[in-house]
Amino acid sequence: MKAKTLQILWHDRMPIYSVNFCPDKDGMGRFITTGGDGAVRIWKLTEDAAGAPQVNFLASLERHSGAVNVARFNPDGSILATAGDDGGILLWRRMINKPEGKGKMRAEEEAEEESWKMIASLIGATADIYDLVWSPKGEFILTGSIDNTARIWHVPSRRCVYTLADHRHYVQGVAWDPLEEYIATQSSDRSMDLIDLSVPTCQSFQRRRMMMGGDMSPDVPVMESRGLYYGEDLTSFFRRLAFTPDGSLLITPAGYQHVPGPDYSSGGGGGTEHCAHVFSRLRLTPSSPIHGSGPVAHLPGLKKAAIGIFPAPALFEPLPHSSFIEGPAASVWAVASQDGVTLYHSGMDRPIGMATGLHYATITDVAWSPDLRYLLLASTDGYCSLVALDDGELGCK
Repeated sequence: MKAKTLQILWHDRMPIYSVNFCPDKDGMGRFITTGGDGAVRIWKLTEDAAGAPQVNFLASLERHSGAVNVARFNPDGSILATAGDDGGILLWRRMINKPEGKGKMRAEEEAEEESWKMIASLIGATADIYDLVWSPKGEFILTGSIDNTARIWHVPSRRCVYTLADHRHYVQGVAWDPLEEYIATQSSDRSMDLIDLSVPTCQSFQRRRMMMGGDMSPDVPVMESRGLYYGEDLTSFFRRLAFTPDGSLLITPAGYQHVPGPDYSSGGGGGTEHCAHVFSRLRLTPSSPIHGSGPVAHLPGLKKAAIGIFPAPALFEPLPHSSFIEGPAASVWAVASQDGVTLYHSGMDRPIGMATGLHYATITDVAWSPDLRYLLLASTDGYCSLVALDDGELGCK
């Protein structure tokens, strides 16, 4: 793997909070960035004649009134959802025919190769939104906010259909199970909550709160595992947790684990190290005999705290003689920490790759290109980095 910082003024030197590639294979390398300047920018990643990556500007979307903290394409890549400090969720669609621009200077209009239209706004939250995720079929959006709540939005009706208010501090990460049985939220109150979705229409929920590391809630059954996560003393806007593509694993950032020292056996020594925690679906399922028994693995090798988990959008063949996390298929994850990104394979108990020292400030978001050839990193220093991966470096699909 090779990494380089791209010397582009992405958002006028303002922090970059989110990056995301269009998942459509015909998206032709289209990706977005969002930043502290309130803009959403569309770009295109291509390669020159020598095979070197290059980035071209396509469009700028400017309807938010504050910093834009997150942007995500829906599963088929046809709609882009953006959200940020103004509390609103805006939905955008690319126009096939470019109309005459409104409210933009002629030079700015001519510089844009694409035209995008805001097709809807989901209004109801009043607090900053830090993270969002689409449901697997694109019918719902889950958001996390600094008012300590997570909200589920029904996109066709543009309504908030459920508000989750169990956290005691900012909700900094949200995830939706690919098998549509669970949603997960992570907060700076040192907890991760897992909610069981009882019906596909999302009109009601069977709430089963599984709190990892926080205080127990007396009114719902709790799977408790204390001492897993850092609290609000961890300086990070985001704790972006994620399920693997097949839903077999849930991986959570901002974790730590205790490490024995030389005198550990006699009650002394030891310490803690940064890690990400891996939960098996079997341990999340109530009917499983090992339900509630905690993480199946901890991802080591991080010099600074993990702020996000970004699984590759594909499954791979299991490694021969693998004994780390067994399963019918393997997965690869990018774990973003405050100083870089580390790659893990579910069949190995150590990192398979690492890129650090690319930025002067913390990493905020990571995106995989649909062909798995590139990783894009965003940072609050106002720049993005690109990690190029060789064919077969991640394993066999």
